[in-house]
Amino acid sequence: MLSRQPGDGLSCIHAASVPEGCGHAAACPTCPIRNTLTTVLRTGDTINGIEASTWLIINGKENKFYFSIGASLVVLNGEKHVLFALSIFLNANGRGDSSRE
Repeated sequence: MLSRQPGDGLSCIHAASVPEGCGHAAACPTCPIRNTLTTVLRTGDTINGIEASTWLIINGKENKFYFSIGASLVVLNGEKHVLFALSIFLNANGRGDSSRE
């Protein structure tokens, strides 16, 4: 996902709701993924253990995922990037997501 906005790469329902994509929907200013990555880019600090949830589009269905975010600054060819990982939690139905039609 090099040089892409996180919501675009992850198929966030909010990014898909506006033509401009991730960073332009009403929900974007409070997005835990965007805020974590922005903080890492701004400060250079590694961040781990941010717990959050969001709705992603998987196989045409909206699915709510609960996860922990970890992110670190990486410099490639003199440009700042963020390497991040999402660890999915299991929910009450024993899966890492809750789907809705």
